[in-house]
Amino acid sequence: MVKQQSLQKAGSFRHQHRIIRADGVVRWVNHAFESLPDQAGKVVRIRGVIQDITDYKQAQLTVKQKQQLLEATMDSSPDMIQVFEALRNESGEIVDFIWIVNNHASQKIYGDVIGKSLLQLNPGVKQEGIFDAFRQVVETGIPDVSERHYVHEQFKGWFQQSVVKLNDGVVTTTTDITGRKTAGQQLLRAKEELARRATKKYLELLESIEQGFCTISVKYRPAAK
Repeated sequence: MVKQQSLQKAGSFRHQHRIIRADGVVRWVNHAFESLPDQAGKVVRIRGVIQDITDYKQAQLTVKQKQQLLEATMDSSPDMIQVFEALRNESGEIVDFIWIVNNHASQKIYGDVIGKSLLQLNPGVKQEGIFDAFRQVVETGIPDVSERHYVHEQFKGWFQQSVVKLNDGVVTTTTDITGRKTAGQQLLRAKEELARRATKKYLELLESIEQGFCTISVKYRPAAK
């Protein structure tokens, strides 16, 4: 098809396809043609090269497979996994972060936010110190793990977030721990209520005793030899 096009009109043409050599080995090749016209515009000459690009194609396939594996691994996680790139001003200071990767769990909550501003969509991150944590991780390279009660935008609950540096940005993993926090708080309140009731019963018991009581400590003197 490419050869037919190159015969019909002047110009440059490229085409990649597989071939099977005489020894049965499959290779990828790239055809590059250039059609040369005469003064009337009719193609009178074709020149070109054929290049073996098998190694390039195999490397390209390997990269694609690794990317698919990474995406599948990220999408299988129930946690929100996100990658942000730092946005800097003319002085080199970090003034915002831009979304560049969102796993499936994040997409269900945020939708399509790739290429958008973190501060514009989630301004609460500045108030809660999350933006400063991102910036510090980028500047120091030291990971950060924290728990926060976040009640801004579409969120209302407790979240644990780990932040690690990636190039000039961060990778974050965010887990909703609201259920765990709520259960812990309920357990604490139950213990406090149980202690309060036990103390009340103990005081009521003491007040019901009409006779007094005391504690006697008995000491024995060693027998004389």
